[in-house]
Amino acid sequence: MKKVLITDTLVKFLEGDLSPIPFSDVWVNLASSAEEMLDIHRHEKVDLIILELDTPQMGGDVFCSKLRGDTTLKDVSIVLVSPNWEDALERCFSCGANYVITQP
Repeated sequence: MKKVLITDTLVKFLEGDLSPIPFSDVWVNLASSAEEMLDIHRHEKVDLIILELDTPQMGGDVFCSKLRGDTTLKDVSIVLVSPNWEDALERCFSCGANYVITQP
């Protein structure tokens, strides 16, 4: 079973029939902050993390850079949800995110 970690602010985006995640085949955990995501990932070693670029206290790009710099935590796929602005997209790709979803 795959493990996915998502910020709780994105739940509405991932609910319903059009969700990109088949929740029946996936263990999903919600976190309210990037710090909480770090703690959960340390204990659960999730397969995928989805969070917004601009999160309170620690931005998604900072979070991503922290994970990529940690030898025990770096082997995870990270998707950042970002505004469709050139500087925001540059932040996403420069931190090592695997994929970016732009907000309309």
